[in-house]
Amino acid sequence: ENSSLSESPEASSEAKKLKFIKRSSLPENFAENIMDYEFKIDEGDFTMEDVDTLIYLYSQGIEYYEGVDEAKHSNFYKRTLRLINKPSVFALMKNPKKEPSKEENLVDKNKIQTPEKREKSKTVTSHDSFETPKRKQLEMDVL
Repeated sequence: ENSSLSESPEASSEAKKLKFIKRSSLPENFAENIMDYEFKIDEGDFTMEDVDTLIYLYSQGIEYYEGVDEAKHSNFYKRTLRLINKPSVFALMKNPKKEPSKEENLVDKNKIQTPEKREKSKTVTSHDSFETPKRKQLEMDVL
């Protein structure tokens, strides 16, 4: 008689999810970086590099939340679509000022702001200190 317990499909799925979470995680300041780039784009003061970086961050959210089997991945997918359909972003994507080289076109992970870089950039204006309804909603959506 075999008395060993076999793992249920639910337990196996849960174990795979936990293994994925340990192996994969969102970058530090993920939500803050998204909010900063979204704010910059909403204000109209952005470059194609900013758009690329935000799309890269959204893709990280999609991959992570699909991996942990959470419905939040669709939130990031919708945000990506909204971003590229914004008239100002669409216009920039349609008529970039110059054709970037392949090296410039790749998102540089090191250019995503660290807390130290963010602190330096706050010297002129700080939108982090404003508690707006949109900002609160963004925080709830991202976190």
